[in-house]
Amino acid sequence: MNETYNLKAIILKREPFRECDARITLYSQERGKLELIARGAKKIRSKMAGHLEPITLASIMAVRGKTYDYVGGVASEKCFSGVKGSLEKSGVAGEAIHAFNRHVKKEERDEKVFGLLLDFLNVINDSRKDNGRALLYIFSFKLLSILGYRPELKICVVCGEKIMPGNNIFSPARGGITCGKHGLVAKGLEVKISDSCVKIFRLAGRDGWDELEKMNLNDHKEEMKTTMKSFSEYCV
Repeated sequence: MNETYNLKAIILKREPFRECDARITLYSQERGKLELIARGAKKIRSKMAGHLEPITLASIMAVRGKTYDYVGGVASEKCFSGVKGSLEKSGVAGEAIHAFNRHVKKEERDEKVFGLLLDFLNVINDSRKDNGRALLYIFSFKLLSILGYRPELKICVVCGEKIMPGNNIFSPARGGITCGKHGLVAKGLEVKISDSCVKIFRLAGRDGWDELEKMNLNDHKEEMKTTMKSFSEYCV
């Protein structure tokens, strides 16, 4: 009898595999990022297919195989209908999962990473504000921080002095913020950062989303985008 194991997982990606099967990429609470084969998932009468759509929280019974592990049974727990019913939200969630796949390696289990992705999807799903794009940048910052790239935001990473308002610079290569007197030295990586954006990222470094959702993040969306582009490219 084949060995089985149970997973609580978020479906990240589904792609064709062989004639009638599908390859499922997921992030599980128990084992981290995995790939499983769903046999017969491409068939019209497949009972599993609807439970294995991307952006779905599911309970999965996996079966260990010789070459690939495969899905033995699955039941969806949450389909995030608020995300899937909105073109904008589904686009934001898709970009978040793309960034997630880019930075998170296979078979590296971290409950904080699982919790972050689940919390983000819940926040986007339930939000009544037009702030999904800004929340995406917050998600990326939180993810990179959990993965070990948390930047220093309170003291200058060059001189060690407390960061004061005005004329500060975000330097991924140096590991955080430098005070203005040190200038831009790594062209293409370092970016000027406003006091408001510093405050947002400091809040993003904490657990939870409540305080961030109360803020008018859209006013700083473009600056957050520029900062996170620099940060993400450095961390790849």
